[in-house]
Amino acid sequence: MRWHILTILWLTNLPVLAQPLLTVDQAIDLAIKQNPRYASARHDIEAADAQVGVAAAGYYPTINLLANGNSSSNRTNNANNLLLGANNVGGVGGGGGLTQLSVNVQQILLDFGKRAEGLRASQKLAEAAEHQSEIVRQDLVLEVRTRYYQTHTDQETVRIQQGVVQNQERHVRESEGFFKAGLQARNEVTKAQADLAQARLDLVLAQNSLEQDWVNLNQSMGIPQTSPYSLQVDPPRTGFDPPLARVVEISYQHRPEARNLAAQIEAATARMEQAYRNRYPTLSAVGQTGYRGLDPGSLSDYWQVGLNLNFVFFNGFVDRFQAEGFRAQAASLADLLESTRQQVYRDAAAALINLRNARAAIETAEVNVRSSLENFTLARKRYETGLGSNLEYQDAQLLLARAQIGQIQALNRYRTAVAALLRATGIEKMDEFQKLVEP
Repeated sequence: MRWHILTILWLTNLPVLAQPLLTVDQAIDLAIKQNPRYASARHDIEAADAQVGVAAAGYYPTINLLANGNSSSNRTNNANNLLLGANNVGGVGGGGGLTQLSVNVQQILLDFGKRAEGLRASQKLAEAAEHQSEIVRQDLVLEVRTRYYQTHTDQETVRIQQGVVQNQERHVRESEGFFKAGLQARNEVTKAQADLAQARLDLVLAQNSLEQDWVNLNQSMGIPQTSPYSLQVDPPRTGFDPPLARVVEISYQHRPEARNLAAQIEAATARMEQAYRNRYPTLSAVGQTGYRGLDPGSLSDYWQVGLNLNFVFFNGFVDRFQAEGFRAQAASLADLLESTRQQVYRDAAAALINLRNARAAIETAEVNVRSSLENFTLARKRYETGLGSNLEYQDAQLLLARAQIGQIQALNRYRTAVAALLRATGIEKMDEFQKLVEP
């Protein structure tokens, strides 16, 4: 683009530091691999998957190994003839014991859907954890892109301010030469020196802002340091203008927030059904086999099988209250889902409007840079030939610097608006979004 050429023409002989190249896609990859927030979200998925396994375990039999050995003794108080112990085998001081080795097996045969609803709830919560992880991922991608583009903007601002300082230093030398030659008054020199001091201050402020940008960008990538990089951005695609209706439709289909809430609603509904079904009995088959006897030397084998029917006749209406609680939770999530759908519409509309505003700002900034550069060139020639004043020259240089910084900021706003539009639609790649928008 022409603004690159204009900037290069004005900013010459600037120092170039040997820094590793970092593209925005590389920064996103580093953040996904190293950012602790996203790592925490992935661990939440593992925890939710483990709960699915816990719920599914109810479909398998339980097998217990039992080893038991005990002994007992009985005593009779002859003074008052009160029996203090039972099983008085062999008279006073007699006793007995029992040794048992067995395997117990229990399998639920019928529970009227309690396990099924519990498993469904766990599966939906695991699905919600996946969507929540995607929310964290998309927020992180937007954060990295925003900080990357802001860092690039401040990096370019530092270069512009360096160019301003170089021009001011040259201007001070010229003013001093004109003063010694008797072509200018002393106040022109002091004014140039003051302008140089202000330019150096502006450079320091820009450098400090860039230093903070490095901290923020590295923090998003999960790197606890302020390492600088050589950033590279592609020219923005300013001709892209999708229709609002299609953007909103894509947002409804791909935003993970709505899918996350929908999964939570289904989980709460399953928990409610499970609570209602807890009022029904549970039928289980039980079996036991092993060895037992009065002492370890006289064990005999045995076995037994049977059915257990467990029916909770009354528990203080706990099941009903639990079901009502989950019903209210599902209703609350449904209201939140509707609010989220409205927020999705607002986000998509706002992102598209910001994109259009940023595109218009780029066009205006290009005009300002062209006119400011032409004005600066004329003012400098007039000053060098003695036809122009120092004030005219300084104003032209200030306007040019502001125009170039304004153009860089306009490009940054456009790139950030594109990133916000992608986040609003739930799409990570621009190429994929364009394919969805095209009829």
